[in-house]
Amino acid sequence: MRSKAYMGASGLAAALALLAASAPAAAAAKRITGKLSAPGYTVLALDADGEAASQPTKANGKFKLKPSAKKVTLHLRAADGTYAGPVVIDKKGKKGKKAILGVEAGAELGKVKVRDGYAKLKRDLPREDVDRKRKAKAKQGVPIGAGVFGRVAAAATGTPGPGTDLDRDGIPGALDVDDDGDLVLDNSETPTTSRRGQPAAGCGPANFSYCPTMSSYLALASFHETVNVNAGSDIAEINATLQSKGTLRFSPSVLGDSVELNCGVDDPATPESEGLSYCRPGGTGVASAGGAGGPGPEFPECCDLDGDGFGTIYPPPTPNGSFLGHGADSAEISPGDLPLLVTSGGVETEDAATLNYVFVTVPALVAYSDTDGNCAKVAGTPGECANEFSYPVAADGPGTVNNGFPVSAPGGEDVVLTLTFWRPQRQATGGDPAGAEWMDLGHLRYAAQGCPQSTLDTTDPTNLVEPSLPLLGMGSLEDLSDDQVSSPANTITYTLKLSQCLAAQGLSFDPGEERPIAFSAVSGATDTAHQTVVFERQ
Repeated sequence: MRSKAYMGASGLAAALALLAASAPAAAAAKRITGKLSAPGYTVLALDADGEAASQPTKANGKFKLKPSAKKVTLHLRAADGTYAGPVVIDKKGKKGKKAILGVEAGAELGKVKVRDGYAKLKRDLPREDVDRKRKAKAKQGVPIGAGVFGRVAAAATGTPGPGTDLDRDGIPGALDVDDDGDLVLDNSETPTTSRRGQPAAGCGPANFSYCPTMSSYLALASFHETVNVNAGSDIAEINATLQSKGTLRFSPSVLGDSVELNCGVDDPATPESEGLSYCRPGGTGVASAGGAGGPGPEFPECCDLDGDGFGTIYPPPTPNGSFLGHGADSAEISPGDLPLLVTSGGVETEDAATLNYVFVTVPALVAYSDTDGNCAKVAGTPGECANEFSYPVAADGPGTVNNGFPVSAPGGEDVVLTLTFWRPQRQATGGDPAGAEWMDLGHLRYAAQGCPQSTLDTTDPTNLVEPSLPLLGMGSLEDLSDDQVSSPANTITYTLKLSQCLAAQGLSFDPGEERPIAFSAVSGATDTAHQTVVFERQ
């Protein structure tokens, strides 16, 4: 059954592995065989460098897989395209406090029992077929990261890397949504710590130390489109916005002649829908010309150059990059989704990466004030401002085009705003407080699109600080707070020198002029959600 839990609106994200395993090494590796107790899965063999080899099982569950290296770990992708966990080769100790995950090429596994979040062998393998150095912390032989995509508290005492297991929870870095075991999603961590094991070469700006394969965007162009749980949005409103506005961007760090996206295919002969609905043939995905979703050619059909059912994401199918309007709701896209990226560079190689992060709501303005007495706040929230508004805002309501919020400054000085926001949310999942339905997201960075660092000031220097590494092209403030059970009392506040921000972009802000400002929450370096608010200078 597909997981519906959100661990954040990438953002989903994980890193592409390098082409480190050579063709001769792959040729030398013998096939691994076995038979799963349930059909419909794809078996993945992942080597230490993060390169994958995959093989869908036959109708009877049998598979024959040629790994890319002589020592690998095995993992399952379910029929719906989600990560179904590691294959446990053996357990260590009577109480099973360690799980052995390493297997040698050429091993004949025999029957493999599929369980919830993992699988295990029915019989012991000969000692020469087992790599006992690849082991994880376990409970009764089950890796502690199984079933939760690696989101579990664990010490980062292992080796970092896309194919290795830094926190020893049984889920390797490329598939682990929390590879260092600190319970902070990798895409929510700053670039200095997130995906620490991933190489920086070819990943864009030098100050980004990891390479997200997939980034999630929820960019809302009008104030009236705002979705936020604390602003009263329900799941139906959130889903409708996610389907129409949500996008993914693919940024492969390893490029060959082409990169294809293998999201599985739907078998019309079965009642269940197989594959990831937003990037398999006949699904909901469209190739978008930017990060705002909307109409576009069907993906992968638009970009399936060789007719194999896999859409090409590199070279980019659209002028502005490899954007995909996913068209998916909260039951169809979530952390744990596992696409495979097939890179062709003379020899095809595969990379596996679970979707780490998906923005489903945006930051929402609670209140603003300026130095000349103008203000507005959400009705019923604390504060002395008499000018109130309510969510949902009408299409022509306050803060929209031709009805911008009034702002000014005494004596013609620069306009300076103090702004209070509700954080974006994710749905509660395992490890969150009992009874929680939604969690306000911590560890995000907040920005006003295009505004330099000099125009932002914190009002809470303990919890909201200037980050050590800047975002690309704009300033930001980093929230040090952990995720919290959603509550209207959970707010962040900072100041923005609005006139200076606009001037830095070559824009005037004279009396009578309106300017839209996109207020962003950014996870890590790339996953972005923003709310757009219009201000008019008096």
